[in-house]
Amino acid sequence: MLSIDTVRQELQCEIEVFINDICDERQKEQMRFVFYGGDSKIPKWGSLARGSLLLLLSGGGSGRLLLAKSIELSHHASLIVDDQIDKAYTRRGKPVFWIKYGSEDCILFSHMMVAMAITGFALFDRNHDRGGHAQSYALKAMHHMADAELEARRTPIDSLEIYLSRAHRKTGSLYKLVGQLAGLISTTIILDRNSCVSALQMIGVARQMLDDFVDATPTSQQNSIFVSQRAEEENRNRSIYQLLEYGFTLNQLKKLHEQYSCEAIQSLKQCLCNGPEKQVIISLCEQVCLGSSSVAKARVSARSL
Repeated sequence: MLSIDTVRQELQCEIEVFINDICDERQKEQMRFVFYGGDSKIPKWGSLARGSLLLLLSGGGSGRLLLAKSIELSHHASLIVDDQIDKAYTRRGKPVFWIKYGSEDCILFSHMMVAMAITGFALFDRNHDRGGHAQSYALKAMHHMADAELEARRTPIDSLEIYLSRAHRKTGSLYKLVGQLAGLISTTIILDRNSCVSALQMIGVARQMLDDFVDATPTSQQNSIFVSQRAEEENRNRSIYQLLEYGFTLNQLKKLHEQYSCEAIQSLKQCLCNGPEKQVIISLCEQVCLGSSSVAKARVSARSL
């Protein structure tokens, strides 16, 4: 039976084979650290969300695993550098790469991961798409993501429009890339490629909002997907919290996030063929946008739109 877990397991096995094929033992150890985090033996759920979504949207065609692995490499390459720049010590409660291996290794390993990802996209183009679209789409997405990160470090967010624009170019570009790549596979279940890409970009923006809200080290007692009051105070000068200084309340921003997420999911539903993959995709996107603890709430809200 098709499920999020079965698709995730397929991608997990592909990544495991890829890591085992790395000859350099230190690089192999570092790649395991990136995907598994700390001493864990199982890849973090969130680390495979984009690749799993691509597998589902592709409909089972040839080359899908290569693309899914490559997009995960691109994503993680950006994360380990972001953590270093932000001087973060943990990500979701786990130690980050630069703390364990040092700043120089962080930069060099990130470069290597990007090179591996681009190699994967180029290999797909050579074997499955002679137009070179996969590599072109990926490089454009990387450019937009880097542009958004640079702007974030130069200028504050003083309006909702600026925040959303930046989120579209950052996380939105990565999810847009998922749709673009899945559309290159002949068996894709996407009905309207342009509309699907736009909906997925919205999914990415909703995910960025969630990441901005979620506490990096939530306690087991916290039933909310949103951060504690202490974390809210600590993060007021970062990302979406900057909007609190320009007339928004935290409740307004949380409501905006919920509405934006539901609209994105509703838009995506209209772009997909009916079939077993469709509901699994929607369930995965609900988790991506709102967190697994809020899926039921998301479905209720979506019916009211």
